Amino acid sequence: MVRNMNLHSISIKGILLFFICLFIGDNVSYAIVLNTKKLKIANDGNSLCTLQLQRAIDRVCNNGGGRLDVTPGKYLTGSIMLKSGVELHLMNGAVILGSTNPKDYYSINAKPTADRRNDNSNIALVMADNAKNISITGDGTIDGQGLMLALNIILRDITCTVPFERPDKNYDLRGPEVDFFHNPFPSSICGIPGNKIQNVLLENINIVYPGRATKGMAYVPLWRANKIDEQIKSYPEFSMFGELPSWGFYIRHVSGITFNNVKLSLADRDYRPAFVLEDAEKVVMKAVSLPNDNDRQIYFVDK
Repeated sequence: MVRNMNLHSISIKGILLFFICLFIGDNVSYAIVLNTKKLKIANDGNSLCTLQLQRAIDRVCNNGGGRLDVTPGKYLTGSIMLKSGVELHLMNGAVILGSTNPKDYYSINAKPTADRRNDNSNIALVMADNAKNISITGDGTIDGQGLMLALNIILRDITCTVPFERPDKNYDLRGPEVDFFHNPFPSSICGIPGNKIQNVLLENINIVYPGRATKGMAYVPLWRANKIDEQIKSYPEFSMFGELPSWGFYIRHVSGITFNNVKLSLADRDYRPAFVLEDAEKVVMKAVSLPNDNDRQIYFVDK
């Protein structure tokens, strides 16, 4: 069990999960107590200390169990595995900081499920497997840095045709229905106020959108494009904004985005522009091909 932990201080963000599985018990013995300061484990928030932390945890376990005191500082780490008999005690001011490099994480053999997405659901920052009598205590913080993962994103060599009807209509398992009328959704690249998505590259992209938008179905005029609710609590659902004023890309709260060799086309006409950008800076468009039946395909929302 997790004991004496100030849960309000734990920050676990994005796809980096706090993952403790199977057997978790109460009575941790204290045959040994180690201290990250005395062990000289890097705590500057920049030096990766995964191996140092794991060796300390292993040492506690191999000596019959005990406690590893994590002293104040920022400990940048990938996956660490708790072992039987180990208490990981985060002192006030101590931060376990998840690395933003996916290569610093490894998978755990979780119980098989019907989910065959082959995604990152089996990787995590703090893990345990068949461990007994383990705990995480103290007033420190576990920060997976999920927001930082929205940096330096590359999407390349993509060809896609977006259907007019819902794309999963013929699937055995479909996503939830939205409860409002809407035209076909554009592709949204959106941060949140104070946390912009940064350094995105879209290269060699070819997308055919369905068009067929009608103001009778839903309508957000361009003069109201700056009134779209943030919907932070619903982030990152693709439908969270409701109707959007563009048919290709809706870009908001972004710093540094490049479109290189990108072709957007329509299967049918659409009254909306291809791009609507709000609070977007360092936007670069190279060899971007758009339909020529609309002389205003790129629209920047006034601040």
